[in-house]
Amino acid sequence: MADARRYVAADTGQHDVIVADLFHPALDGSGALYTVEHFGAVKRRLASGGIFCQWLPLYQLDLPSLRAIVRGFLDIYPDGSAWLNHYSVRTPMLALIGTQGGRHLDTGALAARLGNPAIASAVRPLGFEAPIDLLGQYLGGARALSAFAGEGPRNTDDYPFVTFDARRNVRALNAAPWSLLLAIIKDIRPDPNELLADGAERNALGSRLSAYWAARNRFLEAGASLPGDPRGAALIEAASPGLIDALRLSPEFDPAYGPLMGMARSLLGSDRAAAARLLRKINDAAPSRREARDLLLREFGLRNE
Repeated sequence: MADARRYVAADTGQHDVIVADLFHPALDGSGALYTVEHFGAVKRRLASGGIFCQWLPLYQLDLPSLRAIVRGFLDIYPDGSAWLNHYSVRTPMLALIGTQGGRHLDTGALAARLGNPAIASAVRPLGFEAPIDLLGQYLGGARALSAFAGEGPRNTDDYPFVTFDARRNVRALNAAPWSLLLAIIKDIRPDPNELLADGAERNALGSRLSAYWAARNRFLEAGASLPGDPRGAALIEAASPGLIDALRLSPEFDPAYGPLMGMARSLLGSDRAAAARLLRKINDAAPSRREARDLLLREFGLRNE
C-alpha cells in the first residue's frame, strides 16, 4: 500500500484515466489509500479533463467508513459521482468517479461509442448496448452523495478513520454481502438533473432513467431476498415475482427481461402450462416488447390481449 502512495507522490506524468482497484479496508495500510491526501495526490496526476475511478468493495465495508470516504472524496472531487459496476448482490462494488476540471456527460458521444463495432464487441457481452444500459449503473452525483454522507469525519492522514474502524469492517464480512448495498440504494436518490447537463437530454431520458433506477433497485432487493440457493423450478418460483415487479417499473430493464425469458424457455421443455403463465406475466409487465408475445403466439397460438 505504501508503494502506491509513494508512486503517486513521486510520479510527474499526467494521465487521462487513473483507476484504483479494490482494497480491503481492514488490511494493514489500506486505509491510507482512501485518504483525502491520497485522493488529492491522484488529482494532481490527472491531465485536464482526466478521470479518476476509486473502486469500493461494499461487501467489505461498513456504513461509517463508507461515509467518511465519500466525504473526503467530495472534498477533492466536488463533481464526484457514484456508480455500480454490476447488479450482483453477492459481491457488490461501488465506483467513485471524479474528474480534473469537470466534465459533462455527452450521451450522443456515448451512443456513438457503443455503436462502434470494435467497442460493441467488448461491451455488449456485459449488457451495454444502449446508453440507458450504462446510465442505469448511476447511483448519484455530488448533491446526492453529500446528502448521503452527511456531516462527520473525513479519512485523513492525521485522522485515519478507516484504520480506526478496521474492527467494524472485519465484522462487516460476517454480515450479508448485500447489506450495505441495500442501505445505499435506500438512502441515495439519483437525480437525472445531476447526470444530464443538457436540457434536451433531460427531457428525452429523465423519466426513463428514473424508472430504470427504480427497476434496478427492485431487482437488487429481489436478489437479496432469495431464500438459500434455489435451482431450477424453485429458482423460477422464487425469483420471477421480483423480476416481474422490476419489469413493471421499467420495461427497458433488460437484467429482468432477459432472465425471465430464459426461465420461460426452460419451462417449455418441462411444464408448458407454467411457461405460458410466465410469458403472459412478462407480456403484461412489458407490453411494448415483442419477445414474450411472439413466443406465446409461436408456441401456443395465443395472443395475450
